[in-house]
Amino acid sequence: MKKLFTLLAIGLLVFTFENLSAQSQRLVLAEEFTQASCGPCASQNPAFNTLLQANTDKIVSIKYQTSWPGADPMNADNPTEVQNRVDLYAVDGVPTGIIDGTYIPICSGAYEGSPSCLTQSGIDASYAIPAAFDIAVDASVANGILNVTTDVNCTQDVSGNFKLYVVLIEKVIDWGTAPGSNGEVIFYNVMKKFLPGVTGIDIPGTWTNGESNSYSNLLNTNEVNIYDMSQLAVV
Repeated sequence: MKKLFTLLAIGLLVFTFENLSAQSQRLVLAEEFTQASCGPCASQNPAFNTLLQANTDKIVSIKYQTSWPGADPMNADNPTEVQNRVDLYAVDGVPTGIIDGTYIPICSGAYEGSPSCLTQSGIDASYAIPAAFDIAVDASVANGILNVTTDVNCTQDVSGNFKLYVVLIEKVIDWGTAPGSNGEVIFYNVMKKFLPGVTGIDIPGTWTNGESNSYSNLLNTNEVNIYDMSQLAVV
């Protein structure tokens, strides 16, 4: 049995709080829509990735490889779930960055959602917002079957509209030569599959401090195009 590296992101829960006095440390979620044949992606991603990698204790990312503006074999691996996220956020261009469900704020000389607008102070500000849940993920692969258990523990009385999203990613995909036309060769935290599906897992709308629930999901990894099994992780 192979244990997987797990990344926990409180931002994966969609929060509409009645009580904001939470007690858990947030791990910020960055979602980026990008593409292997997108010129602006190639120009913005290096600095964006460097900033993310310098803050792995504060932020975790999921990258969605879109079907436009050109060729991208990683989109072809799971175009339907990528398009679902595109539609959810009404993304109409790449690259576009989302922090905890909200477009990266506009900055001088750029546009709302531009990855170049993410700053250290922006990460720190999001990280400082407390959360109402602790989330623990245990993931392993045995005989080609991915087994994920997600334990959700509430640390503050809270009610709202909640969904739990469990996402399989590939941490590093190194093509050796660019798979698209923009020259990028290495891609990070690429979304492979939502478990059990892209619509997420329904969880209770009302929680009390100390309440906990466990959610289990299985996936046959042969059903997903994985380039390097050693690079799998669960967010």
